[in-house]
Amino acid sequence: MVIGTGPFGNYSFGMLTVPLLGTATYKSATEGKVTYTMRCFRGECEVNEEEEWPFTSLIDGINVTRTAKGHCRHLNYTGTLYEERGTLDPKALPPFMKGFSGNYTAYVCEVNGVMLSADLVATASARDETVRLTMKMDAVKAGPYSVDVYRLILKEIKANK
Repeated sequence: MVIGTGPFGNYSFGMLTVPLLGTATYKSATEGKVTYTMRCFRGECEVNEEEEWPFTSLIDGINVTRTAKGHCRHLNYTGTLYEERGTLDPKALPPFMKGFSGNYTAYVCEVNGVMLSADLVATASARDETVRLTMKMDAVKAGPYSVDVYRLILKEIKANK
């Protein structure tokens, strides 16, 4: 995932690969006070509009707490290590997890508001089955904000509304 912050607005994009199920892509961009988010999975895309920047925690959750736990280092950047705890929001889960509910704990290394690494463990259940999900994310490259990337993402999302 890449999150950019600049004079024209925020943007984010990333890919999540789930073994045996496929890859979901996420793209977001702000324009004024509106954030446009496009999620695509198995050839189907959905665009949402929100009045605030949605990436204030690692995943969409309910009753999320976020606590600074110290310093962290990734890609030669020093940041703040956060612990996040919350309940998974069933409405925000990807299509392959519809019907699941549960809790999660995550540790996020953030530098100037940009997430560079994260480790998440979630326990979810549905239909008398319990699943333990783990997710590890690491930025492989960090660089300056790009106006061109911002404009490209915003244009693509608006074209899919």
